[in-house]
Amino acid sequence: MLVSDKVRNCFFGDLPIGSSAVITPVERIYRQLLEGNSYKTAAGWYKTAFLPDLDTTVVKTHQGRSVIDVLHALQTKRTLHVGYCGSNNYDFPVGGVVFGSTASHVREPGDYPCGPEYTISENFGKVRSVDSILLDEGNPADSDFFDMESYWVYRFSERPLSIMLVTDSPIVEPFYDVRLGDLRVEYGFRKLISTARNMMEATLWLSE
Repeated sequence: MLVSDKVRNCFFGDLPIGSSAVITPVERIYRQLLEGNSYKTAAGWYKTAFLPDLDTTVVKTHQGRSVIDVLHALQTKRTLHVGYCGSNNYDFPVGGVVFGSTASHVREPGDYPCGPEYTISENFGKVRSVDSILLDEGNPADSDFFDMESYWVYRFSERPLSIMLVTDSPIVEPFYDVRLGDLRVEYGFRKLISTARNMMEATLWLSE
């Protein structure tokens, strides 16, 4: 389906679409990414802001595969996904900020890489997406992290990257035992926002 201005206006309001996009399913992340920046907002199906100084559109999405429509409508040159994930790897504990080198899905074919310009070596790992945290099962050895969006971002975007905060580590701690206010998560959240902002600014000079 061709994406018309009518579709984009329905999704994102009458804002311009930047050359880069940042999507997040987390309201707190969306608010923090806008803080301190010059931006414009508009009313659409999704909370959306345009940051003219960074030529970037920031969208608060829903969880999971519904991001497909958002990505198809945006059609930006680069897409950053900023969110939370669980860890299947002892080297990536709760509170860590990690990057997806590749993304796969427990029910879908294919293994998709991040954008070629992202040469981050530290805290890089394989992410596997699921449709249901409780019902989908997979071999933890097949991935370092798990989430619900990265596979779709990597499959349906040009030059994507997932930046995620580890909020759960079921191989170490009881599943979903991390409490709100856990200092590891709070410190990690600050680093997540700082890292995402740096990557947003970096898109201005990354090679075409």
